[in-house]
Amino acid sequence: MQTYFAVDSDGVETCFNEKPFRNTKDGLNFWDLPKGKYNDTNNVILPKGSIKRLIGRELTWEDDFVVIDFSIKDVDSYERSI
Repeated sequence: MQTYFAVDSDGVETCFNEKPFRNTKDGLNFWDLPKGKYNDTNNVILPKGSIKRLIGRELTWEDDFVVIDFSIKDVDSYERSI
C-alpha cells in the first residue's frame, strides 16, 4: 500500500492514500486530492515532526511529496515464523 506524505505551506503534515496535487485557494497553499476523492479516510493530518521521524529529514511546501510503500503482513503467519 502506497502512502503519500506532504507538507502544506503553513507546515501542516498530511498523509494520503492516493496521489495528491498542489492546490491554492483563498491564498492558502495545500496538498489536495481530485474532486470526489477527498474524505476522512483518504487523508490524515499528522502531528508536527511525524514525517521527519519516518523519512529522516524535514519536508516543506517547496518539496515534492514522499511516497512510502507499506506492506501489511498476516499477524498469524508472522508469529508462526518467529
